[in-house]
Amino acid sequence: PLPFYACRGGYVTAFLGVRALDLPRSRWIAFSLVFLSITVAVSLATNDVSVVLAFKGSVLASFIVYIFPAAFYMRILQQQRGAPLFSKRNIGPWLLVVYGVVYGVLGTVQTAINVAEGKHE
Repeated sequence: PLPFYACRGGYVTAFLGVRALDLPRSRWIAFSLVFLSITVAVSLATNDVSVVLAFKGSVLASFIVYIFPAAFYMRILQQQRGAPLFSKRNIGPWLLVVYGVVYGVLGTVQTAINVAEGKHE
């Protein structure tokens, strides 16, 4: 229950752009039901937790290592110096974001192939 609560609040903030406490009750319940349904569907679709961990690793690793640091850097520059998001100074961070997206997609595809072939260990 505790990890679900934290994930749900984080997803509400990330995808809906509002704090979880500011969300109307009906939308909070709807979002909770959708999130819980997805969680249950994934748990029913697999009988091996290593499959879930493999997909989680392939998706989240690219965000944690490449995309989030670059996005944080660009956001800090934008707030402190008023630097536009698309400027010469942000070429490096944008390359990291692109690389992270490509890496995440390729990792997820490779994980899906491995799971389909039964090599997900």
